[in-house]
Amino acid sequence: MPLYVHPDSAPQRIPSIRQFYADDSECKIGGLKHVLVGALEFGDPNLAIGHVFNCKQALGLSPFEEIKWNSECSEAQRHFITEALLPVLRYSRGFLIVHCKDKQSAAVEMFRQLSDYCRQEGTDGFTVTLDHGIVSNVQDFDQRVVGLNPGPVGWSDVDSRHNPLVQLADLFAGFSKYRIEFGTGRTKTDKRIDVEFYEGEKSRLEIGYYLFAALRYSLWGKVRPCIGDPRRPNHSDPYKHNLGYGLRIFSPLPRQEKLAAVDHLGMEFMGCIH
Repeated sequence: MPLYVHPDSAPQRIPSIRQFYADDSECKIGGLKHVLVGALEFGDPNLAIGHVFNCKQALGLSPFEEIKWNSECSEAQRHFITEALLPVLRYSRGFLIVHCKDKQSAAVEMFRQLSDYCRQEGTDGFTVTLDHGIVSNVQDFDQRVVGLNPGPVGWSDVDSRHNPLVQLADLFAGFSKYRIEFGTGRTKTDKRIDVEFYEGEKSRLEIGYYLFAALRYSLWGKVRPCIGDPRRPNHSDPYKHNLGYGLRIFSPLPRQEKLAAVDHLGMEFMGCIH
């Protein structure tokens, strides 16, 4: 059947849709278990997938084996994964929800967070690819997020083994957990690691500082120029405020305890660190 198009038809506007990928983790704050759901938006998804592919090949993993940065890896493997994939996270836009209830409740808050971000960016809607198991009741979840404006135009539930971008979101959630543990005191920030800045030139850095330097551009936040660090009242330095933007925490714990836990994530120095 022939298709006719009127020659005077106005060109149709194509909506602007953003794509996000999310995975989960968990941590303890004040003895209470909290769920973490982290999401990433990639400037170049194909490039990010290429980095994951190269990393898997170097580690001898098959395409459907998942990259994991945990106790199952040797220290050498963790160092390799960190050096190979932290740069990808650095240049991705990150979002983190810390929630005292369940994964689905955290995911609902994440969709609200992503809606706020899309509104700020003038975007019409978004899609989210979630790791399997985050959403436990599809009908309830749909009802809680369908009214967002701008809202999701679609979401999917996948096995992260088969999605490299969700695996990167898993790493992002894991590193965020690590940084929260700096705040709670569960993990020490002063452990030193060897970092290669240039070919053959290595330096020993505290891991807390290393993760700050590597990830400070990722979380969605608002940079406020010339807002001084209260610890340095005579200096006017730019800081990125992430709390309420790319970082949101939902917990019955006292405010000061929550702020202490996210001390390494809530506000990040954006001036020169060299």
